Amino acid sequence: MDGPGANAGLAGALAGWVGALTGDPLLVLATLLGLITPPGGFLIYLTAAQAGAQVHHEVRELVPVIAALVLLLAALVLFPPLTLWLPGLFFG
Repeated sequence: MDGPGANAGLAGALAGWVGALTGDPLLVLATLLGLITPPGGFLIYLTAAQAGAQVHHEVRELVPVIAALVLLLAALVLFPPLTLWLPGLFFG
């Protein structure tokens, strides 16, 4: 698996554990963003080292993903009912 793919998989797994332990979807999304964005983005450096790629190449590929996650986080913070809208459809 290439660097960004491995990065997304590991970030998703870690964010899932945070969500399972806290039950807060905003915390999950904020943790995911913190793990994949530089300069503190541990997962970018980890997957770049594993893939033998340079960090700036991975960051360039992840810019659209990071932008979408930031917009999603902003929407969830500004409109809190969105957080429970989809689960409400499934579980009434």
